[in-house]
Amino acid sequence: MSVVDYAIAAIVLISLVIGIWRGFIREALSVIVWIAAFWLAYSGAETLALKIEGTLDDKALAVLISFVALFLVVHIAGFFISRLLAKAVKSIGLSGVDRVAGAGFGALRGLVIVSVVVLLVGLTPLNQSPQWADSYMVGLVRDVLAWVDQRYPLELEERLAGVMG
Repeated sequence: MSVVDYAIAAIVLISLVIGIWRGFIREALSVIVWIAAFWLAYSGAETLALKIEGTLDDKALAVLISFVALFLVVHIAGFFISRLLAKAVKSIGLSGVDRVAGAGFGALRGLVIVSVVVLLVGLTPLNQSPQWADSYMVGLVRDVLAWVDQRYPLELEERLAGVMG
């Protein structure tokens, strides 16, 4: 196994352990909160900026402050909601199931992170490095990504090229 293989294994293992530690309820709510926070901040920043724009000379700064404020408010609310739900799950005796499901969620998240890294590195010269080329796990991830791409083509490279300039 190469250094890259050990790094990939570490990413998946760390994510799995975090999933066990936090449990499925908190992990799933975390993803929901991140999506909701981004969406609400994105969609509401300009409206909130209009309310505070009079106190600031710069409209862009007002939008930025509004975005960050909305993002943080949603995260704080999500934190308290996830804690309450996690306590409820524990109080009814499902914490073992919650932790096992959390492990699965964590492992899946680790694999998604690794897949995104493999996709992004594939667009760079690092893709040609000996450590990357010799990695057994990178080959496995590429095979899985190729299988997924055959069934669900996304033209990902073209989309990334458009985003990255």
